[in-house]
Amino acid sequence: MNEQTEQWLTGFFEGDGSVGAYYDSSVDKLVPNIRFTQKEKSVLEDVRNLLGFGYIGTQNASYLQIRGWKRCAKLLTLFCKYTVSDQMIIRINDVFEKFDPGVRAEKHRPSMPWTIGFFDAEKHIDWNSYGDLHANFTQKDRVVLEDIRTLVGGNIHSDRSTYKGEPYDYFKLYLSGSELRSFIPHVLEYSHYELEKQKLITMIYALAREGNGVWGKWAKEFVGGIGK
Repeated sequence: MNEQTEQWLTGFFEGDGSVGAYYDSSVDKLVPNIRFTQKEKSVLEDVRNLLGFGYIGTQNASYLQIRGWKRCAKLLTLFCKYTVSDQMIIRINDVFEKFDPGVRAEKHRPSMPWTIGFFDAEKHIDWNSYGDLHANFTQKDRVVLEDIRTLVGGNIHSDRSTYKGEPYDYFKLYLSGSELRSFIPHVLEYSHYELEKQKLITMIYALAREGNGVWGKWAKEFVGGIGK
């Protein structure tokens, strides 16, 4: 696994992954547990192939689960090289405290491959009311979105929703216009989410066929540059 792929994987995990430990009565001890959760199973299969281990199951959504200290330690040690989210650093260090107190995760600045991995975990890009593209990152942690904004730009807005009847606040980093047009080539370069990449390419071709406004001109130039 090269460095860019490691960064992407860390961002993908921080976008919608979890880490912790549970008590396994069959062996009478704590067992570490890492989980990637996604609606789309195929990207989890790709991650499992990348890692060479893990169990894929379904419970409301698809998930890739890694258990056991040897495999979890390998993966968490990799994540420690690139972690950005303060909340994830706390969770990773809590696990290390239980199993290997000599290792600690520290905060890093987001790289572009990490950012695309984080975006892949959210994977929201769509048309706006004007027929142009817009995208957003959604998270409860505003700080990590501020870190991402230093790299790609955009605007952060707050909102509120409910989960199991309980209200909670969350934040969205919106990208549109020239900032999104600059971001899209990085998605196509670093994303491992092949189905979403194909959807995005289809959207770009649709804009090129329309050929209207700034987005149409950009799309025509973009499509003309594919394969050069």
